[in-house]
Amino acid sequence: QRFKPSGLIPNELGRMLPHNNCFPISDKVYYMSTDDLQNDAYRGPYPGDLLQIISDHQLQFDHETNTGIFCHLMSTLPEFGKLGVTCIGNSIQEAQRMSDRLIAVLDQNTAPFPKEYYLHP
Repeated sequence: QRFKPSGLIPNELGRMLPHNNCFPISDKVYYMSTDDLQNDAYRGPYPGDLLQIISDHQLQFDHETNTGIFCHLMSTLPEFGKLGVTCIGNSIQEAQRMSDRLIAVLDQNTAPFPKEYYLHP
């Protein structure tokens, strides 16, 4: 995987950790998070393009199940191929599957970046 050593860090929501402010959604929700998902091949898409790709692959956060993916630091994607990601699931395994699927979707849809996703010419 292309995560730096800090990588995706599995945690249980609701448990306060030294470097974050997590608050419980339920007692059975877990997340994996990184602020450094980077690949030079991811350069090109704008934040809106990224959100469209995520939506097209049903990876967006679902407010009914409280599971899915949040992206942040998206403004660094076009220039640096970097973004932050938090995958929230009902188990650590589900959160890991989401992160694996997101990476596969990004790999498939960004190199070269498919023109049908461009919101900005």
